[in-house]
Amino acid sequence: MPSAAHRSALLLQLAEALAFIHSSEIIHRDLKPENVLVTEAFWSEPKRAGTIKLVDFGISIRVGNPRPL
Repeated sequence: MPSAAHRSALLLQLAEALAFIHSSEIIHRDLKPENVLVTEAFWSEPKRAGTIKLVDFGISIRVGNPRPL
């Protein structure tokens, strides 16, 4: 079980990734545990940027896209 520090660091990096893509006017639309990758470096340096990766933008869209899935 990850420590509280690891869980909060993971959530912070994930929130930062989502904030970045949203500022780029992209909506991921498939946020789930399988689309969040944890690098090996995360376990020794949980606060190091880039150790959590958000992947699978296959159904992502631009903000304002009128087409549904």
